[in-house]
Amino acid sequence: MNLQTWQVPLIIGLLPVLMHAALGLFFAGLVTLVLSLHTGIAIATSCVVGLALAIYTITNLLPVYNAACPYKTP
Repeated sequence: MNLQTWQVPLIIGLLPVLMHAALGLFFAGLVTLVLSLHTGIAIATSCVVGLALAIYTITNLLPVYNAACPYKTP
């Protein structure tokens, strides 16, 4: 009863969403920082970050298409 009063299940359910948002903001900040330092390195970093985000997005969307996929988040 006390856990329901403090909305603990809601907070636990929001943790994966906050982690996804933190990763996206980190990548955006990384590209912005490197862009201000050197354009050539920023292009290479953007390619690596884009590839990482594409893989990350695909592994998060795979459970939508296949229920037996092991890459599920709650």
